[in-house]
Amino acid sequence: MFWLLLVLGFFLFLTVIDYVVHHILYGYGLTFDFKWARPYWIAQFLLTFVVALMQPGWREAIVVLGLLAAGIIDWFFFMFQREVPKGNLWWLPWHRFHKPWTWKCQATLTVLILSFLIVFWWVT
Repeated sequence: MFWLLLVLGFFLFLTVIDYVVHHILYGYGLTFDFKWARPYWIAQFLLTFVVALMQPGWREAIVVLGLLAAGIIDWFFFMFQREVPKGNLWWLPWHRFHKPWTWKCQATLTVLILSFLIVFWWVT
C-alpha cells in the first residue's frame, strides 16, 4: 500500500501547485484565461497519466486514473481553502454534461467512483 501513499502525495503536490496559482499568483494580478489554463490542465493530466503508467500493475494504474476522475485534486484544494465553492463548478469537465455542476454533484461522483474503485480492487 506504499504506492497508494505515494500516489496521494503526488495528488497533494498537484494541489499545492493549484493553490499557488489560484491564491498567490492571483494576488499578484494573474487573471484567469483559457490561453494559460488549458496547457496547465493538460500538463496536470499528462503528469497523472505518466504516474499511472509507472505503477507496478494495471490495477494500480486504474486506481490512479480513477482518483483523477473522482476529482481528488479538487477535494484536496477545498481542504486547503477550508471551504467548498458555492454555485457552479464550471472548471470541472463534468460541467459540460450536467449544468449546473455543484459541489454536491462532485461529491456524488466522487463517492460513486471511489466505491467502484474499492469494489474493483477487491474483485480483481
